[in-house]
Amino acid sequence: MKLKSLRMLAVAVAALLLVPGLLGCQDGGSSSAPSSETGGEQGVNLNGLEIVFAGLEGFYIPTDETSEDYETMMDYKAEVEEHFNCKIKVEVYSPWDTYFQKLQDMTMAGEVIGDIVHFDNYIYPKVMLSGILMPLQDYMDVKDYDFWDQEMEQYFLYNDNVYGVSKKASGLPAAFMFYNKTLFHEKGLDAKYDIPQLIEDKQWTWETFQQILRDSTMDTDGDNKTDIYGLSGQGLQFGRLTNYFVRANGGAYTRMEDGKVVFTAEEPQFLEAVEFMHTLTFTDKVIGQSAEWRSYDSTAMFTRGESMFYAATNWHIQTLKAMVPEGTVISITPIPIGPSAGGDYINFNDNATVYGMPSTAEHPEEAGMVFEYWLRNNPLQEKTARESYASDVMDVESLDVVEMLASKPKVVEFSTSGYTNLMNFMLGEHGIPDMVSPSTFIQENKDPIVQEIERTWAAKE
Repeated sequence: MKLKSLRMLAVAVAALLLVPGLLGCQDGGSSSAPSSETGGEQGVNLNGLEIVFAGLEGFYIPTDETSEDYETMMDYKAEVEEHFNCKIKVEVYSPWDTYFQKLQDMTMAGEVIGDIVHFDNYIYPKVMLSGILMPLQDYMDVKDYDFWDQEMEQYFLYNDNVYGVSKKASGLPAAFMFYNKTLFHEKGLDAKYDIPQLIEDKQWTWETFQQILRDSTMDTDGDNKTDIYGLSGQGLQFGRLTNYFVRANGGAYTRMEDGKVVFTAEEPQFLEAVEFMHTLTFTDKVIGQSAEWRSYDSTAMFTRGESMFYAATNWHIQTLKAMVPEGTVISITPIPIGPSAGGDYINFNDNATVYGMPSTAEHPEEAGMVFEYWLRNNPLQEKTARESYASDVMDVESLDVVEMLASKPKVVEFSTSGYTNLMNFMLGEHGIPDMVSPSTFIQENKDPIVQEIERTWAAKE
């Protein structure tokens, strides 16, 4: 069996230390207290107890049964089962929204979905505040910040209890700025602007980007109508683009302060970003305002060469690669550096994989020990950002950008999720098409957002 002997011997003692006061457990309705026999590689004897990991397909075990990774993980699963004398069951749900709903509905109904679950910000903070999760600190070493992401703890620390943990890992910003490298060359703009060098020198700033957008906006046939816009964005672009500029300027919609969610859209970094959007749209006229540009049609329009730059979520490169005409190269850049960003690119991510235990978990102590061992000793090496994007990008410069951004400290913001009014505010068009001033738009929307946040968190008091 692969990978077993050396790793098991090295961590057997550590596994025992994780749960010093292991209680008796039930297996098939009969009492079966774990044996104290550790026997070197045998670890803690759970007497055949079944531990259930619930989640999405491919999350714990790869889906491709012919792959080397699948074989490795199946060997590893058998290894962990032997180490603890237990049975690990992977309960698979699909698609993601069905799984998240099941997690909530089953637990609230008192049913068992599993001993361990994973989730993201889609169901935060409800998953913590409505009794769906149990505290973890008695079952896992949640304060090991060499392994767990300490920044994430603030979002799951409530009344001195920790309800979720996220593995410490590098990551990429939630969004990229893409550009049509082929079109940029055809229009002679690469003779004036060396984008890779601007990025490397950290001169890829709003000021520089604004000038490039002006030069990229073109009437190519002399009919006084714009044929190529400088900038567009993934569906509902006035919402998406504003989000990206806010975050690239060091701003946010909310922040966690002293255990409370604070609405931060009135801060200067936020206002600067919305004002920048107004300037690009109405003064520079580099962003299309028609219904087509404001819809999800913008993706196809960009790939047809109707805009030079296009901002979208980081995984969108796969979609763009499949849609562009043969011979067209789409390249990745960071979202340009905002004037209040401190002179560097911000590796902003508003999502993370979080692990927790449902309040209905049948074997929390045993599951905590087994799962933490499982996660800490997983034999699959995490791919580097460069490796992950190697088959998706269309030029080497994009890989350089991905690698550079992944090296930046990750800025996680998990507190904006879960509020209807706030999500409408964040994903909406920020009053831009109607030319509503940033300060007026924020004041018109602030009170319902703040009140909803306060009501949500008061439910747990």
